[in-house]
Amino acid sequence: MRAIIERLMSMEQEFRHEQEMMRREMHYKDARIDAQEKKIAALDSANTHLIRTIASLNSRPGELKPDLSGDLHNDSCNASDTSDYKSSSC
Repeated sequence: MRAIIERLMSMEQEFRHEQEMMRREMHYKDARIDAQEKKIAALDSANTHLIRTIASLNSRPGELKPDLSGDLHNDSCNASDTSDYKSSSC
């Protein structure tokens, strides 16, 4: 009878250890999922901003004027000005 009780106690300890390992793994995976969700939300926001910017540029074709060399340029946009762009760490 004593051997059975000892075996049950041993099994209980093993199960508790496995349960703790699974809890830690779930916590790690949840944290990783949360970080990925935040990254996706940031990318979605940046994508929406870019789509709106492109749409607004496409809706103003009258602002493009030929210069003396015959090339098209946009008076309201400086190609070297990137202050409105956000960098991404991805």
